Amino acid sequence: MNFVNIALPVKPNLPITLPVVQLFLFNHENSWSIERQKQNRTWDTFAHIEKYYRTLKSFGAPVDFISEAKNLSDYPVVIAPTYQLAE
Repeated sequence: MNFVNIALPVKPNLPITLPVVQLFLFNHENSWSIERQKQNRTWDTFAHIEKYYRTLKSFGAPVDFISEAKNLSDYPVVIAPTYQLAE
């Protein structure tokens, strides 16, 4: 069997890096409130939050957990799963 080697310009597959930190909005009181007012018996607030976190980390995204009292303008992406917002 004969193999033909052709010299092609090869571009290296560089890993995609995410230099910006993604913000994960989290508040213990909010999570406790949602946990007390479940929409069904199978709801698990912390498991739901963990799904989002694991998905972000699987992409290699750096993640910060902060509360809504902090300045959010420094973050290009804000993720707030099951977050109760009221004014």
